[in-house]
Amino acid sequence: GSKRDSGSSSKADAENSRPAFVWVSLESEEPEALMEFLLGIGACSASAHPSSEKFAAEVNHASPTERAPLWKHSIVTAIFEETTDLFQVGEAVRIAFDLPDPPPMQVEPLDAERDWIAHVQKNWPPLKLADSFEVLLPWHDGPSAGCRNNEGRVVVRLEGGTAFGLGDHPTTQGGVAFLERALAITSDQNSGNHQVLDY
Repeated sequence: GSKRDSGSSSKADAENSRPAFVWVSLESEEPEALMEFLLGIGACSASAHPSSEKFAAEVNHASPTERAPLWKHSIVTAIFEETTDLFQVGEAVRIAFDLPDPPPMQVEPLDAERDWIAHVQKNWPPLKLADSFEVLLPWHDGPSAGCRNNEGRVVVRLEGGTAFGLGDHPTTQGGVAFLERALAITSDQNSGNHQVLDY
């Protein structure tokens, strides 16, 4: 009996010794630089998304040859261990980015039991690129690749993942910008006759 209790106790201790994590979100006009900085001071991961739907269309401003922000107005979210001194994180950001005050931070606990793949799929909306395209991922309903959606945008279908991404990478944006210039696709033209060789 005591041996079984000891084993149960050891398992509980192991569970309790796992590091807990928190989400930390900051608004930034330099999201790429801020993500790299946060990773450099201990963040486990960092990502960016537009701070509002109003600014989401700015995603097409970046190109493969420019290290421009994906969005001018972004929310950068990083994951830190729960024991991290977030006051020091804010001070480090203030000093590094020459800010008058530490940036406001939204902090919430990270739910270790959540199915994060399902969560991302549920919360990642279709992505509008440039003036004429929309990226749809496998879990999005909508037209097939190359067809137009109900807004007249040409649908690009991506298999989102670690290699291909979710449509917000500058190479995807650059490819879309090239197609828009080279093929002159506009909302009042039919793109059905265009053929592109992808090599």
